[in-house]
Amino acid sequence: MTRSPATAIRSAEDLLAYVPHGLGHWPRESLVILADSGGEAGGLLRLDLPHRCTATLGAEIARYVGTVLAPGTPSGVFVVVYTAQRPRPGAGLPVLVHRLVRTLERLELTVRDCLYVTDGGWGHIDRSGSDVPWGRRRPLEDIAASVLHTEFVFAGLSWGSAPVDDVVPAATGPDADEIRRWATVHDPGARPDPPDADWVRRIGEVWDEVLAAVGAGGAGVRSAGGCAGGAGRPSPGVGRATMPPAGAGAPAPFPVSAETAGLLLAGLRSRTVRDLLLFQSAVGPSPVIPELLLGDGRVRTHARPPAGAERTAEACAREATDRDACLRTGGMPLLASVITGTVALTPDWSRLDAAHRMLEALAPHAQGEARCATLTLLGWIEFARGRGSRAHRCLDAALQVDGGYELARLFDRFLDLGQVHEWARHRTTAWRGGHPDAA
Repeated sequence: MTRSPATAIRSAEDLLAYVPHGLGHWPRESLVILADSGGEAGGLLRLDLPHRCTATLGAEIARYVGTVLAPGTPSGVFVVVYTAQRPRPGAGLPVLVHRLVRTLERLELTVRDCLYVTDGGWGHIDRSGSDVPWGRRRPLEDIAASVLHTEFVFAGLSWGSAPVDDVVPAATGPDADEIRRWATVHDPGARPDPPDADWVRRIGEVWDEVLAAVGAGGAGVRSAGGCAGGAGRPSPGVGRATMPPAGAGAPAPFPVSAETAGLLLAGLRSRTVRDLLLFQSAVGPSPVIPELLLGDGRVRTHARPPAGAERTAEACAREATDRDACLRTGGMPLLASVITGTVALTPDWSRLDAAHRMLEALAPHAQGEARCATLTLLGWIEFARGRGSRAHRCLDAALQVDGGYELARLFDRFLDLGQVHEWARHRTTAWRGGHPDAA
């Protein structure tokens, strides 16, 4: 489930204009639920349409929607069905939608409107019965002419392409060779995991500077000093290499120098470093994070789905606490709760967005353990954003490299259980989009 900045929904056309902006792409064969937050767009949930649509599935989906939206308690919801062709009355899809709407109403979630979108147009769905024909089809051009779509265009906003199975194509060319060469140079080799504490901390320092540079659009940063090269050796600069992006012919600037990229890829072969980058991206730099990880790195042991008795992130966000003191008091269980977003450590989305961009740039160059780590971290960020489909694709790609990679299996299990990251369930902690085409 995703959330975006406050957006007024004035009409059905506005609603349909908003959905692809909220998701980041035009959905296909999907069921979309949008929470109504007092006339503004609230949480947005997209589900794949099942291969076999039944009334039972409609009721199950409604109960799941009620669970996901419960923390926000929206004043109502909008239901939109995206499918290639308008179904005949009484077919499986109308039966599913009718039961979905009835169950939502029984759960006291008022359905404000129910719409369908096909390849040839859009229209309203009559909710009085599953055997009633769906409303007259209207041209898709109506959506482009809506007030909200015009506002998006004026602001320079657009959506991207739908997620694809080929998550990260392999990088090629001289810059790719240079990055891999530096990854070999910085490879810790047979060091234990956790590796040398100073090495871990120095990679953490470089990562913080990389996030600052990427978040600022790639501005230069100071040297972190002595990063994996022995005493007195300067760290690799956060400069830029040049490489072509996937699907484009012209070169684009790579966020950091080949040496810095190689260092980070070498670090990602360590699960301790991987966990350090995750937590430092999420809650900001803190000397306590490496202390906890180097002393007790059992992240998987401490990560659990949220329990109803635990305090939510939204409640804890109101409490004024010193982060480092809070971390020292809560220890590893508190830090690991970031994985499901259940307690006091609220997200730093500007850092997480920068981390996502950096990991996307690194992933094509990563191999083996580093590739698993990079894809798993990307999957977790998408999970925290509330974008389950994208998270699943990243995690599936990681598990194709190594089916036994524990952290990817854990996150994938969360998705299989239908879990939504706690941050995505609350307005104060939910991701609001870091790019024009983000969801």
